[in-house]
Amino acid sequence: MTAHTHIDPSLTQEIDRKFQESWDLARKDPKKSEEIARTALLKAQKASYLKGEAHLMSALGAALVWSSRTTEAYDVLLIAKDKLDALDEHEQLVETTYLLAVVFIYQGDYSQHLQYCKEAYDIAQEHNNLHGMATALNGIGTSYLSIGKHDLSIKYLNECLDICEQTNNLLVFPRVWDALAQVYLDLKEFEKSIYFRRKSLNLASEQNNLLVKSYCFQGLAETYAEMGQLEEARLFYDRCLNLRRKIKFRAGEALSLLSLGNFLMGLNEPSEAKELFEQALIISHEFNVRNVEFKVHLELAKLYETNNDLKNFAFHYKAYHNLHNDYYLDKIQQNVKSHEIEYKKEKRAYFKGLETLSEIGSDLTSSLDIDKIFNTIYEKLNHLMDAYVLIIFLYDKDERTLTTTFAIENGLPIPKAVLHIDEVRDTLATWTVRNREMVVVNDYELEYKRYIKENRKVRYGDQPESIIYAPLEHRDQIIGAMTVQSLKKHAYTDEHISIFKNLAVFASIGVNNALYFGNLESELQENAKFVSEQNTQLEKRINDTKVINLIGQQLISNLDLEDVFLALHHNVQKMMDATCFGIRIYDSERDMVLYKYDFEKGVRDPEIEVPM
Repeated sequence: MTAHTHIDPSLTQEIDRKFQESWDLARKDPKKSEEIARTALLKAQKASYLKGEAHLMSALGAALVWSSRTTEAYDVLLIAKDKLDALDEHEQLVETTYLLAVVFIYQGDYSQHLQYCKEAYDIAQEHNNLHGMATALNGIGTSYLSIGKHDLSIKYLNECLDICEQTNNLLVFPRVWDALAQVYLDLKEFEKSIYFRRKSLNLASEQNNLLVKSYCFQGLAETYAEMGQLEEARLFYDRCLNLRRKIKFRAGEALSLLSLGNFLMGLNEPSEAKELFEQALIISHEFNVRNVEFKVHLELAKLYETNNDLKNFAFHYKAYHNLHNDYYLDKIQQNVKSHEIEYKKEKRAYFKGLETLSEIGSDLTSSLDIDKIFNTIYEKLNHLMDAYVLIIFLYDKDERTLTTTFAIENGLPIPKAVLHIDEVRDTLATWTVRNREMVVVNDYELEYKRYIKENRKVRYGDQPESIIYAPLEHRDQIIGAMTVQSLKKHAYTDEHISIFKNLAVFASIGVNNALYFGNLESELQENAKFVSEQNTQLEKRINDTKVINLIGQQLISNLDLEDVFLALHHNVQKMMDATCFGIRIYDSERDMVLYKYDFEKGVRDPEIEVPM
């Protein structure tokens, strides 16, 4: 898609520079980042520079995330995500999708965080974006950590480390080490936790990555507190709080105050803890860090209840319940908004798919070249849905077999296969042809039994998770089947199924026309060959007749037998193979046969006589 037309190149370059400046500042100085993004965004919108507008919306969303204004960030990032997707700006789309995940981890919604991380990974993997894959894998591992699935967390974090080591990704290393440290803290493997946390801290310090450094301080404080090393714990809590104040990481500062307050309550120091809780309450309220604000109200309610201060207890306990309910109500509303945008996006993609389908139909039904038909299907289908695998079978009614005539996996051909319709062990392909119905599977392990009894794994390549099969029929005659397959679960929506079903109708017409034309062309070629052969034979007979007439004239007009014989031999050679040629004369009086005029291989033989 063209992102801009007739725009001054110097203006687009300036807007692109401002985007990069804003993006680089988002974590370090979110306020400055926001100012740059908003100013440049107005210029991009005025100039109708769509790419610049989409990227700056993403940068603005990042600034809002890192300044803890997650509700605003969510709205802006959803719009940016939609625009980037429409422009196929996949690298920034990965970053934006991951930022949406960050919004939800700040709000404590790990289900949504995991969903957006997985979506970011899928986009990055599709375009071989290793940095994006590593970032998303770190997020997935962190999500599983947050819900206590430590085995899965370690699995994804180690996958992230593998990519980081391949690409020497120094930006992601500190974050993934920090996450692994937290996993081992939860598992009470303190030495491993400290090992990974200090690795992360050292690299973050080298890079002057103060945000990650603050998380390392927080993690070390919690680890030493668990180990009972309280002085070390207090030291790192203080370091974390001071650093977050320095970098104006307000959400982090509120969380640090809450954590340190809880730590001091455990040390039976309620007065200092109360001061920290009150500071946390002011900051979390001012900067809308609601998942911290309602927790602080709860801690203050407990503290006042212990002191028998029922008035303040009632105030904070009521505030806790109100904020807690509002917080989860807003999460529900955000989910609704997210689904609305996704729904609009799917509908837009569906109507775009219908337009493409109409173009495909025209191409398929007008082509008589079967290879061109198959390549058209593959090329166009990839723009409509995930076509990691596309296979087209042709059916042989006499042999009752399905043969793959076109088979592609991840852009590479798959070896030819022949399936027997009457085979006892059924396949999804043979089921489709026998039943003349579509197969739709979006989770193979759970759903294959609706069609076949045995779990038939693929012979070549990777096992798909989502599969659609459609029969190819023409005038109530089955002519084959085709299938599209994805490695992802739930890859195909109702819109995809509808598009594929209609595509199968167009493909059936095109394939039938091509096969009929191919058979007709073959018959015409055979007929032409037969006619040519008949013409050649007829011409030869006419020529032979002319030669025979000529020989007859020579024979009756020439009285010299020697001349007659030589002329006869010369003319017979024109009509046929006369390697051996001879004329025998019978002498009835002597009852002898005279071999007087014999040739072999062009040489005349001596005359001989043979008795009868």
